Amino acid sequence: MRCSNEIVQPRTWWKRTPVVLLLLFGGCFGGERAVRHAEGYHISPPKRWESTDKGRGDRAFKLKSGSLVAVSSSCNRHADADLQVLTRHLLIGVRNVVFIRQTYLEVNAAQGLYSSVRGEVGQDPIRFEIFVISKAGCIFDFTLLNKKDISASDVAEFKQLVMSFRYAKREGN
Repeated sequence: MRCSNEIVQPRTWWKRTPVVLLLLFGGCFGGERAVRHAEGYHISPPKRWESTDKGRGDRAFKLKSGSLVAVSSSCNRHADADLQVLTRHLLIGVRNVVFIRQTYLEVNAAQGLYSSVRGEVGQDPIRFEIFVISKAGCIFDFTLLNKKDISASDVAEFKQLVMSFRYAKREGN
């Protein structure tokens, strides 16, 4: 797989954010091997979340608050890596990273790492809620981000999305 280094002029702030590009276009990094996404996993996003361009991720949603949620999976890369390392990998390109809190959560009979993070991209502040889980040989990344503070209601709905995650590996996946 070959990925272009050319970046099209963005129309919205989140498309300018390198970390979002990493989340949504993660298949363009880390060599020639294409990312194989998990098939057959289930999440239950709130009905009012608006689906948006997912790039090379699995799902993406735009919230009324301006926050963006991205969900990605990969099944042929580093599923046994430490969850903190996987979380930090999602933050490549973010400066002045501060982990406000990290908590291990059990979801779908597997342990994942939930992190609240702040940092800067360019000169813009950015906030993240990130959940990373490894299940049945696949890595799943859930990310909520906003240039402003993330509202308590967005965090609560994001946590509900995370807790709704279900996955059982199928033949050929």
